[in-house]
Amino acid sequence: MSSLIIYILKITLIFSATYSFFYIFLRKLTFHSLNRMILLIIIPLAFLIPFLDFGNSQISPNNLIFPTFDEVNFSTQLTTNQHIETSEKISFNFNIILWLYLLGLGFNVFKLVKNAFKLILLKQNSETFYRNGYLFIEADIKSVFSGFGWIFVPKNKLNSYKNPIIEHEKAHVDLLHFVDLILTEIFIIFQWFNPFVYFYRKTLKTIHEFQADEKVLKGDVKKSQYLEILLQNFEHENLFGFQNNFNGLTLKKRVKMITKNKSSKIKIAKYLLMIPVIAFLTVAFAKNANNILPEVAQNISVLKKSDNLPSIFPIKEGEYIRISTGFEDFYHPFKKKIVHHNGLDIVADEGTEIIATADGIVVTAEFKEGWGNLVVIKHDTEFDTYYAHLKNFNVKKGDKVTKEQVIGYVGNTGMSTAPHLHYEVRKNDEPQDPKLYY
Repeated sequence: MSSLIIYILKITLIFSATYSFFYIFLRKLTFHSLNRMILLIIIPLAFLIPFLDFGNSQISPNNLIFPTFDEVNFSTQLTTNQHIETSEKISFNFNIILWLYLLGLGFNVFKLVKNAFKLILLKQNSETFYRNGYLFIEADIKSVFSGFGWIFVPKNKLNSYKNPIIEHEKAHVDLLHFVDLILTEIFIIFQWFNPFVYFYRKTLKTIHEFQADEKVLKGDVKKSQYLEILLQNFEHENLFGFQNNFNGLTLKKRVKMITKNKSSKIKIAKYLLMIPVIAFLTVAFAKNANNILPEVAQNISVLKKSDNLPSIFPIKEGEYIRISTGFEDFYHPFKKKIVHHNGLDIVADEGTEIIATADGIVVTAEFKEGWGNLVVIKHDTEFDTYYAHLKNFNVKKGDKVTKEQVIGYVGNTGMSTAPHLHYEVRKNDEPQDPKLYY
């Protein structure tokens, strides 16, 4: 399964877990602004956590493996002794999953653009005017609503609506609720298959209504009068998805919230429970969070003190594009089966300089079947590093090299489908995860 799908699944699980926690423990509290903020934070957190890398000393753009559609190798959770037919079946099933996902994504993009166009078209075909800094649109609709920061009212009925209704829609505009809804609709495009996103949207809209009601009731409107207006104007009309209705489907919840006693301030402490939840999800889903044991991490600091042991990245920072395949099982595009990838595939432009990751002696600098142009450097009695698919060499067999010396250039030779460097670290001829050594 490609890193793109893995990344999307991680987003799905992180988002679903955090939203479920909010829904169960926090949604009934009357801290509406805080609830809105928590809900809005959930989405960027879901995107960010899978990018965090605890296998490196710091997080930088070059440490992040950004998923793309053009990756050749797709990592899976399968073992190498599985039959070739099973591997091909899995690859075929993956393609079906990918295309189904893209089909749903495309449909939801179309739906969002269509709804946005309908709202803009409704505005263009209606009479518009400004009043006290707000843009009102008298349109052929049944009820008042706001969208894109505009307030829509039925034709010739603006003056007949009771003032609290208009004040309610003004509150939506002032609080920029339309921005939340647009971002939510964009998120739904990528998570269209996740049922939690639709509950999330409904919850967020409900909080918007609570906030708008709260703002209106801070004015001169009596609570009893406002509740009466709510009950008299219950007629729901959802045209676009990213609109706020005064008379929406949240009427029963709004009445309960308006008549409910405010949560005591001490209950704000319940929000602190989000911290261990986020910490757990970070440990569970961050890249390499579970791959490095404390004793291994200690060994890394020792290794880096020696120039005879691999301790840096084989391409200088900023000169490579991404790591397309890591130290993992993957579907081999030439062998047509699941095999273990013994190093890193580092995508870079052809001709990019490759540097030695430690002092040593070149023991191989020639074309090898499968490897293409290959350089092997022996660093001591235990460690060797391999640099494959080179365009050409900058060293020859028997040369002494020093750490950071240019030994060759990125190419596309051997069993390769695009310019990249295949880099391995071997200890006593046993492949090691290169990330432990830089």
